[in-house]
Amino acid sequence: MASLQVRSAGVFGSLLLSSLLLRENVLALIITQVCALVDQMLASIGAGATPELSWAYGAAVALILVNSLSYCMLLHLLYHLLLGRVDSKAFGNAPAWLRRAFTTTSP
Repeated sequence: MASLQVRSAGVFGSLLLSSLLLRENVLALIITQVCALVDQMLASIGAGATPELSWAYGAAVALILVNSLSYCMLLHLLYHLLLGRVDSKAFGNAPAWLRRAFTTTSP
């Protein structure tokens, strides 16, 4: 769960840094795209409503959290699969606690 929070903070931090460097409000551009996406989804089901800005911000944050969660889950899965097969001799002169941390498998 901590990796999800760190990843999400990194995404928001990169949005902030990009906004500062580009001198453009990148979050506003994302919200515009999310509003258009939600508007198209509502139009496809026949609803004549337009999304509110707070809903668009909520949807954007939810999409970023889902992106971060899926990325972290895939990363943990790949690390588990790849590092689960690592031979303990591959660590060379690494401390014993580090070798145990990477070579033990969780039940």
